[in-house]
Amino acid sequence: MESFDTTFLDHYLTTVKEQSSHIIECKSGKKKWLFYFVEGQLVLTKSNLKTEQTDAVKESHPDVLTTDIPALQAEMRVLKGFQAEEVALKSSSKTPSGSLPTMDAFVYGFAAFLEGNEEGVAEIRSEMEQLRPKLIEPMESNQQDLQNFMATLKGNLRSPVTISNMGLPDHLGWAALWTLQTLELFEVDENAQEKLSDLLGFNLDEVLAEEVAKEDEIIEEPEPVVEEEEETAEPVVEIQSISTEQMNSLDELESHINTSTNHFEILGVSHTDTVDDFRKAYFELSKKLHPDKFSTAGEDVISRATNLFDKVREAHDVLSDDTERQKYIDVVIYGKASDEEAAMQQLQAMWKAEEAFKTGERLFQQGQVGRAHDFFKEAHTNDPNSLEFKAYFGYTTFIQNKGSNQETAQEGLEMIIEVTKANEDQEVKLDSAWVLLGKAHRENGNKDKAMRAITRALKIKPSNSDAQRELKRLRGQEPGAKKGGKGGNAKEEKKGGFWSKLFGGK
Repeated sequence: MESFDTTFLDHYLTTVKEQSSHIIECKSGKKKWLFYFVEGQLVLTKSNLKTEQTDAVKESHPDVLTTDIPALQAEMRVLKGFQAEEVALKSSSKTPSGSLPTMDAFVYGFAAFLEGNEEGVAEIRSEMEQLRPKLIEPMESNQQDLQNFMATLKGNLRSPVTISNMGLPDHLGWAALWTLQTLELFEVDENAQEKLSDLLGFNLDEVLAEEVAKEDEIIEEPEPVVEEEEETAEPVVEIQSISTEQMNSLDELESHINTSTNHFEILGVSHTDTVDDFRKAYFELSKKLHPDKFSTAGEDVISRATNLFDKVREAHDVLSDDTERQKYIDVVIYGKASDEEAAMQQLQAMWKAEEAFKTGERLFQQGQVGRAHDFFKEAHTNDPNSLEFKAYFGYTTFIQNKGSNQETAQEGLEMIIEVTKANEDQEVKLDSAWVLLGKAHRENGNKDKAMRAITRALKIKPSNSDAQRELKRLRGQEPGAKKGGKGGNAKEEKKGGFWSKLFGGK
C-alpha cells in the first residue's frame, strides 16, 4: 500500500486554513513544481517539465479553453506535489497576482493521486463512515460535478450513500469529503463527538502507520527509469579544500549572478549564440560553483554556492531547450507577455469585470441607473464575452439616451436583442436579458413585443420576480412604477459564505 506525503497535504491545507503567503516547492531529482500562495489563495503554479508547459497542455487537451489552462496545470501539478520526494516552504520577495481555483486544484489533484489506490480510498471510507456529517457551508467550486455533489450534502447523511447516488467516482467523492473534513467544514452528531476528537488532526499516514511500517521491511526494488524529459548530466567535480582564491571567485560570481537581469547575462552569452555556447558556459560556471567544491567551507558558504548553482542550472535548462528559449527571448528581449502572463491578465480582467458588475447591480437596485451604467460599461469592456454584462450595459445605454440621443438608445436596444439571440443555443438561458428586453420595449411603447419578451423570461424561470412584476405592469395591475428604478431586474445579492470569505472570490 502506498503512503501519502502528508508534508505536502499539511503544507497545502494549512496554507489555505491560515491564509498564508509563501511558496510550496516540490522536487524529485531535477524536476521542480512551485505553488505560489497569497493570503491562502493559490495564484500561480510553475513547473520545469516540458509536458506541463502551456503549449504542451494545449496540445494534449485540445478541448480545454485557453482561459482554463492555468487551472488544469494547477491540478496536474498538485498530483505531482503528492509524488514529490522533497517538499519545502519558501518565502518570496515578489507577490504575484492572480487567482486559481484553490480547492478545485487540490481536490482533483488528490483524486488523481487516489485513483487506482483502492486501499487508500478504503481507509478514507472506513473513517468517514463512522461520522454522521452535516455540511456547515458548501464548498465553492468551478467544477459542475463537485458543485452538484456538495449541493447534495444536506442534514445528516451517510457519505457512501451520497457518493453512490451521485454517480461520482469513489476516488473523487472521497477526496472531496476528506478535504472538507480536514478543513473542519463538517459538523458531527453528538453521538459521534468522541470520534470527531480523534480525527481533528487526521492524516492518512497516521491511519496507515502499520501498513507503512510493513512496507519499510520490504527490500526495495530498483526504481524504473523516468523518461519524461531529457536532463543534462551534471559535471563531475573533484572535491578539494577551500582556498582564498576560491572564496574570492565565489564572491565575484555571486555579485555577477545576483546583478544579472536575465538568463543570458547569468551565463555570459548572447541570445544569438548557439546551444553549444550555452552548454560550454554552463559547464565552466558549474566547475566553479558546484556545491561539492565547498563541502569543507561550512554551511553558509555551501548554501551560497548552492543558490548560485541553482540559478545557473535554471538558466541553462531554459536556454538549451529550443521552445523554452524562444519563449524566453520573446519575453525578455522583445517584451512580449508569456502565455501564462497573458492568461493571468485575462483572468484579472474577468475578475475586475465581475467586481464592476456586482457594484453596478447594487446601484441598479437602488435606482441609480446613471452610476450603474458606468460600472456595467466597465464590466462589459473587461469581459465582452459575458452576455449578462452586455445585456445590462445595453439596457442602461438605452435608458440613459432615450429621448435625448435616439440613435445611441437604439444601439443599446440592439445589444439586448443580440444577447437574447446569442443565448438561444446555450444550455443556461438568461431570463434576465428577456426581462430587460421587455422593459425596453415597454419604454418604447411596444406593448406586444414587451409581453412576448416577459413571457419568454417566465418560461425560462417562472419564479423571476422582476418578470412577474413587469407582467403585472403590462396588464395594468401595477401602475405607476418608475422607469429603471429599484428592483429593475437586478439579481439578489448572494450572501458570502466561508469560501468567499476565505478566498475573497465570487
